[in-house]
Amino acid sequence: MFSHYWTHSTIFLKVRIVSNYLFRKIWSISNGFWAVPASLLICAIRAWRQYQFVEIPNNRIGHFVAESVERFHNHLILRSSVRYVYYFEGPVSCNSFWDLLVRRTIPIHGRSCRHIVFWLKLIPSGRLHIAPSVNLFGRLPFECSTSSSQFKFSDLEESEGLRWLKEHGWNSSDPIVCLIVRDAAYLANDPLHGGGKRSAAKAWSYHSYRDSEIDDYVQGIQWLLDQGVFVIRMGKIAEKKVLLEHPSFLDYPFLSDRSDFLDVWLFAKASATISTGTGPDIISNCYHKPVLYLNFLPLSRIHSWAFSTTTPKNLYDKTSARSLNLIEYLTIKFMSSESYELGGINIVNLSSEQISNSIKEFWRVIQPDYLPVGEELQIQTSFWSELKKIAGNENLHQFINPKARISETWMKEILSDQIRS
Repeated sequence: MFSHYWTHSTIFLKVRIVSNYLFRKIWSISNGFWAVPASLLICAIRAWRQYQFVEIPNNRIGHFVAESVERFHNHLILRSSVRYVYYFEGPVSCNSFWDLLVRRTIPIHGRSCRHIVFWLKLIPSGRLHIAPSVNLFGRLPFECSTSSSQFKFSDLEESEGLRWLKEHGWNSSDPIVCLIVRDAAYLANDPLHGGGKRSAAKAWSYHSYRDSEIDDYVQGIQWLLDQGVFVIRMGKIAEKKVLLEHPSFLDYPFLSDRSDFLDVWLFAKASATISTGTGPDIISNCYHKPVLYLNFLPLSRIHSWAFSTTTPKNLYDKTSARSLNLIEYLTIKFMSSESYELGGINIVNLSSEQISNSIKEFWRVIQPDYLPVGEELQIQTSFWSELKKIAGNENLHQFINPKARISETWMKEILSDQIRS
């Protein structure tokens, strides 16, 4: 039931990736007249000075933030005779302000480094000068999170952010919650990924299982507003507006004055973030803000290292229509919509009531005086114990943040369903 599958939409995406890859290689070959001598010289002087080239992916905000913070952490702890040469993967970053923050913190060299790396891979022992690639899948190793404090905003940037908030109705005494709900619009329409092409929308549809319906969040947003919270629905591009009018609510994707700076600064400064498990929420993780993950899949990839609460989507067996049990949730590692389909699993978004209940629970447990005891503590202990028992989860969950939680409300529903079945 839980095997992996090759999917048609994945093929479209891989064709695009291969095309870009071939173009980059041809471009590197054409630059060989200078890159080859440079590569040979780097290898020749290794006994006296060793250089290592470190690539930072910059086309998706989740990877861009997580891996630049991880690389900076390593830069701090791996001080040695090795000279690290950092460079961005692509010529244009997905967020120009995070690009600026990284350049303030880490010495970033030109993209010509890619041509040198291309030839180093072809030279015997040349790979000694290339840092091993990392794929954090938008995750941030816990020990790296303290490095994010080095990615600081200037006094002028802090003043600009506060000015913007006040101009949009924020009272300085009100807590701020950033809400980001993933839909298909961003990857299909952003110039770096889809540019509005129909083929792009089809290519990226392989992980539509991660999308949610913004209308389902209105009840939860309204509850936060009733508590005196200033709520900002985030995102660069969104499919549709939130059907809600309130002086303390901003539908940010549809504002004319949104910016790459605010895309970062708001997540870093908000009291908390509510997300569906999409790239920008990693910014909140980096700046030690609590995050509520709603409609999060697969649950086996829960952000155990972060200050977080997680509620997954509802999963049902298509044959029997029964709700999957906890072990099945933790065993599934599907990363495409077709895999769930072929695996006989029906995905149902959390209802408005489930979302609202999770938000209420989250708001309660992030208060300074919250301390889990009794049944609450037992539920959390039981969940993490079961997670660690599942083969393949060991590397993802070597460290569990004491403030990482599974939704108590959801766990009680799952346990109740198991008793009834």
